[in-house]
Amino acid sequence: MNGIKRFGLLFMAIIIALSTAACGAVNVNPEKDKKRVVAEVNGDKILKEEFLELYNIQKSMLGITDEAESDASQKDNIKQVKSMVLDQVILNKIMYDKAKAAGFEVDENIKKETKEGILDEIEQNIKYQMYGEDDQPKEEELSKLVQQQYDASIKAYGLTEDRFIELIAKQDQISKYRDKELENVQITDDDIKKYYDEQLKKQKENPDEAENQEVMLYRPTGWLNVKHILIKLPDDEIVEHSSLVANDKKDEAKKYLDEKLKAIKPKADEVLAKAKAGENFEDLIKEYSEDKGMDIEQGYILNKNSSFVESFKDAAFKLKKEGDMTDLVASEYGYHIIKLYEKMPEHVFTIDETRDEIKVVLDYQKKNEKWQSMVDAWKKEAKIKKYEKRL
Repeated sequence: MNGIKRFGLLFMAIIIALSTAACGAVNVNPEKDKKRVVAEVNGDKILKEEFLELYNIQKSMLGITDEAESDASQKDNIKQVKSMVLDQVILNKIMYDKAKAAGFEVDENIKKETKEGILDEIEQNIKYQMYGEDDQPKEEELSKLVQQQYDASIKAYGLTEDRFIELIAKQDQISKYRDKELENVQITDDDIKKYYDEQLKKQKENPDEAENQEVMLYRPTGWLNVKHILIKLPDDEIVEHSSLVANDKKDEAKKYLDEKLKAIKPKADEVLAKAKAGENFEDLIKEYSEDKGMDIEQGYILNKNSSFVESFKDAAFKLKKEGDMTDLVASEYGYHIIKLYEKMPEHVFTIDETRDEIKVVLDYQKKNEKWQSMVDAWKKEAKIKKYEKRL
């Protein structure tokens, strides 16, 4: 497994196909109710407790409260969600049965590997988000943080640890089976050329949308390459300011931000003075900047539609020529010192420059189409019975 992304994708795969939420019947004996059969797939029974695992996750995601479930006006919406959740439970069953028959079965060894993989992914994510390359945590501290996030994940989904691991392991085995079934999907040069020609035409006709496409083939004029030094506010202060804004406390948020920015301004002024005095900008980035997301070699490529904070964009686009630099630019993240490296000309990316990216996109599309066709055929041939009144 590679990084927290895989953990997230595996578990989200369990629930991603679920759309909008459901409600349920009231029973005198909850434990007995959980053992009721809510569906049958090829003669195998699916119990209500299996349905409830995914339904409770979906409830949490959609913010469905117990009060909403009891609200008569929400009855149809809740019923629809429950039906969709049951369909997903059935589909998971069908896919896992196919994977299991092909040798991709969850056993105790697979569960052990899955848990180790999840813990490793959480560890890598913590290192990436909380520490830099030169600031690695102590082993004891890291181990504690990993366990806390692991326990929190299990608690958030309302599952036992064993069931949490089993659900993710099953999705992992389905994924491996899928990869095996689709390994012979081929992308030809003709496929790549057809995609390139069609997409390039569309992007030239709609240049403002070019950057939002799966593969950017056309860059119009008006783009900048900049680098910046960020003197950052502490994370807790950024979160607090964001919370005030979210709660529509604009005046309070502005006052809070101004106060916190004032505290870090002396340091920002010191760095700005060094930059204005001609010290190497990249060296200053390495020494002072707290934006770990920026590649020092590449900087940022942006246009006026890019998703940067407005004060950052406004200041960057006021720079007249390459080498120009801003004074301190305040934002909700701290102070920025921005330097213009290039006003980028119009550019058409060649098919050779983008071939690998296009191949990845087409490979994903073709495999998805083939897999969906296989799944549709399995659902059609399966003997399925649903008892939705028991939900």
